[in-house]
Amino acid sequence: MRFINRMQWGGRGPTSTARLQPSAINTVVLHYTTGNELGNRDSAQWVRNIQNHHMSTLGWADVGYNFIVSRRGDIYVCRGWDVLGAHARGINSRSIGIAFLGGNISGTQNVTPDAREAINYLLDEAEDRYPIKQVIGHQEAPGAATACPGQELMDFIAQGFPLLKPGVETPEPEPEPTETGGDNGGETGVEDMRLLRVESPMLNGGDVASVQALLVHRYGQDLGRYGENRDGVDGWYGQATADGVRAFQRAASIGVDGVVGPQTRRALLGG
Repeated sequence: MRFINRMQWGGRGPTSTARLQPSAINTVVLHYTTGNELGNRDSAQWVRNIQNHHMSTLGWADVGYNFIVSRRGDIYVCRGWDVLGAHARGINSRSIGIAFLGGNISGTQNVTPDAREAINYLLDEAEDRYPIKQVIGHQEAPGAATACPGQELMDFIAQGFPLLKPGVETPEPEPEPTETGGDNGGETGVEDMRLLRVESPMLNGGDVASVQALLVHRYGQDLGRYGENRDGVDGWYGQATADGVRAFQRAASIGVDGVVGPQTRRALLGG
């Protein structure tokens, strides 16, 4: 799973934007985009095609969704967390729209485990950011006359967002080796022991974005503004993120190395 920001997928700039009111957001709406599978290499083109249709044909200000998730589990940032979407008439001002980049072909598993994992990540993040009370399919929105998001995603909602199809046993994850170095300091007990650093910026995009969100929104670090990315939370562990981590480490009086290991994670989470 990785975040693909607007600059990376080649998005056009919006003609206008309106901000969401965080206290009003209580719903996540799942969609599918339909359309033929273009293949993993062409997912960015598919997202651009959707944006072009929404803007040039429908006359909207931007691609309608807040996020689009591909079959490989990549998360394409569209309007993002703080911009009003155009995906479910009547409830856009109180919802986040997440679309699956694909259709609903009977007898096949379109919504792959990787896609489900990415959707689950976004749902968890939405619940952390907003007072979410429900997750619905587009067809459940007031006044909607659509089959969107298809039966597979409707089952996904009803079953509590499992990673695998019903009847498939979820395998036990293999334990990750304990890593040393950075600010690990020999500590154990932190759930996620992966080290985050500049050398491998896109391997853990969602994890990086979570760290960035804490740095920006809880601790006031400035991670830069890149194109349409307004707050630096883009899932890319670049030099600005490393500098933000170092500033946080200095303020927290822990080892300063720009690497997020267990000690830094614990401090970021207030533990």
